[in-house]
Amino acid sequence: MICVICLTTNCQAQTRCDSIYEVEDKFWAAYLDKGLRGLILFDRYPEIAFGKDRLINYTDDKERIGAVMYIVLIDSLGKPSCLRFAYTNNPLLVEEANQIAKKLTFTPASTGGKGVNSTMNIIVRFYAEPPKRRRTH
Repeated sequence: MICVICLTTNCQAQTRCDSIYEVEDKFWAAYLDKGLRGLILFDRYPEIAFGKDRLINYTDDKERIGAVMYIVLIDSLGKPSCLRFAYTNNPLLVEEANQIAKKLTFTPASTGGKGVNSTMNIIVRFYAEPPKRRRTH
């Protein structure tokens, strides 16, 4: 199992992030138990403020093609609290994707003009190098 990366302390320990996710899981369980369905709407959804261009990467190495998905907890100030590894179709990419994901910065979600804690899924993708375009005159 791949460890959760705790962005605030770089501790590499699962327990800190997992405890935060437990709170979120309890919230969603209670939300659904009340018979509520649908999305919780924000005035503004969380967004990647810096580093979005690094989510798509090109490589010549055919063995380094794929994607790595994370769930990131974003606090009310836009700071990433924890990054949880969710899925990859190529384990060779995880270390490089971790480094990319750790450097992202966010704008927080807001409700009523006030920043609120939220989660966001991010995917770091690695594609084959795009074909070179020919110049036409």
